[in-house]
Amino acid sequence: MEYRNRKLAECARGWFNYYEVSEYYRPVSGLDEWLHRRIRMCYWKQWRYTRTQVSTFLKLGTYKKEAINDSS
Repeated sequence: MEYRNRKLAECARGWFNYYEVSEYYRPVSGLDEWLHRRIRMCYWKQWRYTRTQVSTFLKLGTYKKEAINDSS
């Protein structure tokens, strides 16, 4: 996942520099939301099983009850 994030940041930085969209922020926020949604989807696919999701949430510091509710 680290490799994917690094390559994504590299592509986004290159795209922004090439087209110079950073001066006009409106389309950037939509793209940012889409990227966050796709990254979240990749993590959920990577975790796959409910027990993996719960254990990962617990490692991240959430309460057990919240981890169980979020993963279902």
